[in-house]
Amino acid sequence: MPNLPSITVTAPQLAKCVEAFTDADGYKAWLKAALRDEVQRRTARALDEAHNAAKRDAMAALETELPPADVPADPA
Repeated sequence: MPNLPSITVTAPQLAKCVEAFTDADGYKAWLKAALRDEVQRRTARALDEAHNAAKRDAMAALETELPPADVPADPA
């Protein structure tokens, strides 16, 4: 299975990072969950944007099929 790229840290930085997650397994569990959440968030956003674009297109097409709106009279 291919690996994702990682960052390079010094030994003291590694110790601090691992300590924050109790151990390396805790860090890996957090990282997997964070990656899953981010992929889901980005996918949901892309789906929303595609839906919004389709909705804009459909509303613009509908506008061409409707009679023009009455322009309000100038109150002056």
